[in-house]
Amino acid sequence: MLKRIHAYILCLTCFSLLTACSSTGPISVGISNNPGSGPTPAVANNLNSQSVSAVLPTQTSTPLPNTPEPVIILSPAPLQAVASQVSTLQPTLSCTNRAELIKHLNILDNAALDAGQDFAKIWRIKNTGTCVWATDYALTFYSGEQMGGQSSTPLPAVVQPGDTVDLRVDLVAPLNQTSYTGNWVLQDASGNTFGVGELGNQSISVTILVKPTPMPTSG
Repeated sequence: MLKRIHAYILCLTCFSLLTACSSTGPISVGISNNPGSGPTPAVANNLNSQSVSAVLPTQTSTPLPNTPEPVIILSPAPLQAVASQVSTLQPTLSCTNRAELIKHLNILDNAALDAGQDFAKIWRIKNTGTCVWATDYALTFYSGEQMGGQSSTPLPAVVQPGDTVDLRVDLVAPLNQTSYTGNWVLQDASGNTFGVGELGNQSISVTILVKPTPMPTSG
């Protein structure tokens, strides 16, 4: 009986030793519940920063190179093209209107006419300019005494440079006894007027004298 008791005590002792060893083993590794035995806050923060820096790579901003603005280079136009454009913008040179009085075909200057007499005045005119006188040219009253004539009379035919034309106006002698002069000029299709002479600035004129009205005789 005593042997069994001793054996039972021995087993309890061994079991107690084994239990004590298993409970104290993990504490010896260094995992302690004592706050003082752990790493200091500074060391912990350092470890945390190193671990974060190891996990997250540092991002450095690389400056972008200065990209210059695109430069548009306009190539000059060919000289021939520029010349053609300029030529189209410039007006073409026009011809010259000029005339010469060849002669009075009737009613010479200071011809005496009766008061109220109908008459026609005819001039022979030469085209001494470079323009062609078409039928849209006209003989136009300019100044003086119109003597019942039309304000504008179209040319009767086309007159080439160097050719002549006979221009006629139908007139009526005024009633009052005096001298009368009427002046006419030529006019082109655009309304530009010109005359005779070296500079083309002299009018074509007619001058008449109105005779005195005879006094009625008493019977």
